[in-house]
Amino acid sequence: MKIIVNGAGGHMGREVCRLIEASGDSSVAARVDKFGGEGFLTDINEFSGDADVIIDFSHHTASTELVKYAVARQIPIIIATTGHDDEELSAIEEASKKVAVFMSANMSLGVALLVELA
Repeated sequence: MKIIVNGAGGHMGREVCRLIEASGDSSVAARVDKFGGEGFLTDINEFSGDADVIIDFSHHTASTELVKYAVARQIPIIIATTGHDDEELSAIEEASKKVAVFMSANMSLGVALLVELA
């Protein structure tokens, strides 16, 4: 599986990239981070290669552009950011009608367990 990681320069993004590479059956198709750096794209629109999914661990303000890209390329997206405003949530909802969208405010296993138990 080829995965685009948005927010790849942050703590969670770096860890996600490390886990993808260590998996042996997946690869990072593109590392995207608005702050750039060696090996990073600063805008997802710079990537024209193949990908099976987008994982976003960046900032909620990136969501609108990411879902546009996901819909245009027909790539499922995982959104792991918080603080979305109504406009961003609307864009995500519209995108979910065209591509698979998984959105979680907290990716912690412990939090998921507590929510399930509650």
